Amino acid sequence: MINKYLDSIVKNKKACYFISPHFDDAVFSAGALMTYLAKHVSVTVINIFTKASEPPYTLSADMFLRQCGYNDAQKLFADREREDASVFKSINVKVINLSFSDALWRKKKHPGRLARFFPNIAGLSATYPTYKFHAIKGKIAKADLDTIVEIKDELKDKVRDADSVVFCPMGVGKHVDHVITRAVCDELFRDVIRWSDFPYNEKSQKNSGGFQSFSFAEGLSKKRKLIEGYKSQYNAIFHAGLTLRPEEFFYK
Repeated sequence: MINKYLDSIVKNKKACYFISPHFDDAVFSAGALMTYLAKHVSVTVINIFTKASEPPYTLSADMFLRQCGYNDAQKLFADREREDASVFKSINVKVINLSFSDALWRKKKHPGRLARFFPNIAGLSATYPTYKFHAIKGKIAKADLDTIVEIKDELKDKVRDADSVVFCPMGVGKHVDHVITRAVCDELFRDVIRWSDFPYNEKSQKNSGGFQSFSFAEGLSKKRKLIEGYKSQYNAIFHAGLTLRPEEFFYK
């Protein structure tokens, strides 16, 4: 049975926007729901962090490249963009890509004296020098405050219909790009629906934070095929296998 909340969206033909930190996040966490909604209403995905910076890269960024089987970040992100476009075309979902750098590649606009003296030491100019100790700690760096303002401006320009429905990540797993995306959406839009971040929610404890929730379990076999479309990411993320469970969403 379709949730009454979703039934209202379809009945009233409300446009839906899924604000995704990265190319794959919206499908991983909400691909089944998007597939359903796109059959009835206009659905648009806005990917925020879609770029890599130029070298040098941090050790964490280099490790991620190797896990994906790449040695060129620009090639990886170009492939991810093509995969993402192909996946969404198959379910009639529009895509808008913003041009902000992924956390592992994000560099400070004002890196400081040491970074200027030692430009080949990537960690000195990186906004988040490591994955484990910075990017997934859920703490937004001061160097990102200007970035957040720019993201807000971009989203306000892209989502102008006040009656549209906005979906965004809950921030399960504390990846800083997910945390930023949720914070921006919470500030800009009313009645935001948050998805439980997959696969982070496989390991991280989910906290509803007083929100109401609903699950969506239709079309998981179709969702599996969508996820398999992200070939550049699949082996690195699902090397232990892919187990799909009903998608979970939170709202006030």
